[in-house]
Amino acid sequence: MKIIYTGIESSCKSLELSKKAELVMNRNRIWFKKVGIKRTMAFNSPMAEEFIKKVNQYSTYLFFKNLDDILYLQEADIFLDEVIKFFPAGTNSLSNEQLHFITQGAKSGIHLWGASQDFSQVHKQFRRLVNEVYVVKKIMGNRRPMKTAPPVTKIWGVYTKQKVSVQSFKGDNATMEELEGGLSISFIYRKDIERFDTSYKIPMSTLPIKKVRKQIIHCDEDGYEKVVYV
Repeated sequence: MKIIYTGIESSCKSLELSKKAELVMNRNRIWFKKVGIKRTMAFNSPMAEEFIKKVNQYSTYLFFKNLDDILYLQEADIFLDEVIKFFPAGTNSLSNEQLHFITQGAKSGIHLWGASQDFSQVHKQFRRLVNEVYVVKKIMGNRRPMKTAPPVTKIWGVYTKQKVSVQSFKGDNATMEELEGGLSISFIYRKDIERFDTSYKIPMSTLPIKKVRKQIIHCDEDGYEKVVYV
């Protein structure tokens, strides 16, 4: 399962990940009491210490920076902020390790929630395997905290979340079709903001090296050899 929240900067995408993480943590608590096995909850954005303590009671918290850290996880819930840093659209083809990760997730018990400012900037091989996409828009609310501005004393705001059709995406400038009944309105609360570090700058992941195999093709008729890389 792969669910992506998309929208411009400061549109509450990371906030949606934070709220989802709280729900997943509570779900894992119920599952653990039934089966006695902890799931991993992996984040590439640092979470608050209080939240980490709650997670570790019934799950295993993991903070990661590179894709290699999560490629072979089993039974895990992954929260991937800025998906483009891990699956950029600029590469011609994903590595075998990346393809294995996005195609075999269900068999490995992987659930993934991600955020991306621009869905078109995510690699097409990843986009095609996404189950759900939501466009998130902040309608109103307090500004982001800045060192050069007075402190924000009150956290407040309203944002919308619109479910769109993944299959309707046709290209870089495409607008995905809105699904009927897929619009919801949510409020911004301090507790959801303080669950994660809003000032953390997510680095570009070190991507797996695509393995290249040299193959020599012999041509007996012409007496030459052709070298190709696959």
